Amino acid sequence: MGESPRHLTGMALCVWLTQLNRAHPMPQQLEALKIAQVLRQSQRAMALAMMAAAVVTIALYFVIFPPLMYRHGAAVAEELKWAGGRAFGAAGLTGWLESPRPPDGPGIGFFGGGAGLALAMAMLRARFVWWPFHPMGYAIGTGWTAQQWWVSLVVCSLVKGVIVHYGGVRGFQRAAPFFIGLVLGQFVVLCLWSLIAVITEQPMYWPFT
Repeated sequence: MGESPRHLTGMALCVWLTQLNRAHPMPQQLEALKIAQVLRQSQRAMALAMMAAAVVTIALYFVIFPPLMYRHGAAVAEELKWAGGRAFGAAGLTGWLESPRPPDGPGIGFFGGGAGLALAMAMLRARFVWWPFHPMGYAIGTGWTAQQWWVSLVVCSLVKGVIVHYGGVRGFQRAAPFFIGLVLGQFVVLCLWSLIAVITEQPMYWPFT
């Protein structure tokens, strides 16, 4: 392995950014800009609002998170244990430094094959209206988040198929606000229980159990 320990350490610190698709900020940013476009609002103002929110969020992180670590210990922080094990354990930085290995030829081959398959599905979807498979589903379907929510995704797909089949585009447009309300309701409930947990210092809600 030709990378220096300094470079490998920097790479290990960035594992949490790409380990799961839910950590990517770009989809949320694109959705926000799309919302501004649909509502005919200023996309520049939306971009500035997101930048301001990022600054506030980062500042609050350093205000809230370190005291919790000092009070309860970093070992009880589930996200830190998960990210630390993946980044610095035997499969991460420790393994890279103590047991360096040559480039993974089969892994690179599978990576290229997956990229080619995703590109083929994108081309087929752009060319044929009836093509049902989206390359984004192929990319997300291999992640841990999809493994937790696959039943909900299947149910949503079936419900959407029935609505589009019997109600057409107009039926889909009429039903969309109801399902958007379900999503917003989920987030509202999550935020409320999270606030109650902070106030009472008791775990209240964990969506993956």
